[in-house]
Amino acid sequence: MSLRRRARRAPRMGGFDHGGWLGLLDISGPFLSIPVLRRVWPAGLDTLEQPTRAGFRAEHADYFDVPAEKRDANHWIRYVLADLLGWVDLLAWDSETDAEGLKLAFPEHGEAVTPSFGLQRRDGEFGLLGLVGDESPTGRVAGSTWAASHADRLAHLLRRHDVPLGLATNGSFWVLVRAPRGKATTQATFDARVWCEEPDLLRAFVSLLSRVRFVGVPDEETLPALLDQSEDNQEEITEALGIQVRQGVELLIGAIGLGEQEIRRRRPEIPPLPAHEAYVGAVTVMMRLLFLLFAEERHLLPNDQPVYQACYSVSRLVDELEGRASEPGGEAVLERTNIAWHRILALFRAIHGGIRAESLNLPPYDGGLFDPDITVIWAGPATRSPADCTRCCASWSRAVSGRRSSPARPPACGAGPAIGSR
Repeated sequence: MSLRRRARRAPRMGGFDHGGWLGLLDISGPFLSIPVLRRVWPAGLDTLEQPTRAGFRAEHADYFDVPAEKRDANHWIRYVLADLLGWVDLLAWDSETDAEGLKLAFPEHGEAVTPSFGLQRRDGEFGLLGLVGDESPTGRVAGSTWAASHADRLAHLLRRHDVPLGLATNGSFWVLVRAPRGKATTQATFDARVWCEEPDLLRAFVSLLSRVRFVGVPDEETLPALLDQSEDNQEEITEALGIQVRQGVELLIGAIGLGEQEIRRRRPEIPPLPAHEAYVGAVTVMMRLLFLLFAEERHLLPNDQPVYQACYSVSRLVDELEGRASEPGGEAVLERTNIAWHRILALFRAIHGGIRAESLNLPPYDGGLFDPDITVIWAGPATRSPADCTRCCASWSRAVSGRRSSPARPPACGAGPAIGSR
């Protein structure tokens, strides 16, 4: 699944929304965590002084407001590094560094990689190496038989020389690269074309990569240190999330068991639901919900589309259910309804099979996680009693297993019409 987004999130109440500018980046691999960002920039990103903003607007217009063939990429890149980021006395170009000593050969591809510039600290060590190319830093290099992009090649260079960070650019896109030995590579792409329209994105670029973030703060607040701390923080979050998912699966299986007991008291002829089927189904549901919550949080799904918001969004559904539960008698009402479940089923099928409607066009993403023909999900035929929902959902899933087509809408289970997915 390959999804992109360029929409803004709603501002977070109670402080600066770091998630907003993070969502404007194309990020691959572990990056800065929200807790670290809030600790270092509690009131928001660094601001640019008025003369700096005026100079930036002029330079940006001189570069981007002319035809591509007339752009002076060398001048623009030097301006960004030396003036905007303030690297002046730390900036070393290939002619001023021991470029040959940093050159890395790849004989198997018949090529070599040499850094175009570097940020050299006063102790002589490099805090960052840069690579300039004509193509997009994350795209294939023209005329090369090696499939690695400039950003990928820079990652090899960083690992070889044990340099913490890299910056690959063609002037329009700036890719921050982190490639620690023995760990996952990070690539975070800043789109310079929209820096005037997205001032927070520009402020983030300057806040993270300005001179002060390398030599003007305590060691634990430098950018490489913040990325290390974020990685540790994300490992803690992942462990906690795993515990929460297991607890969620246990709660779901417990609810299934209670529902089945109630059904079989009234309809003893119904065979019991196999324990393995219940477990696999519960884990699958939790994995799907986790995926969808992440995708909606990152605006990888059309959260700002009214129909999707009203009929499909799982994060909005969570808010709606919490609101209903807080009302007098709300918990008791929710115990006797299951529309929310069928709304979730509709979203599952929509992700796999797509939606074609006048105002909502969601392409099919397929994939094994949401494949209704591979994974058992409880969705049953209509029944007069909401208490029958758990059992009939399982039987409906088995009934449609192996068929590529599915009903126009999820079956209703006693609580009113369900929301369709096709």
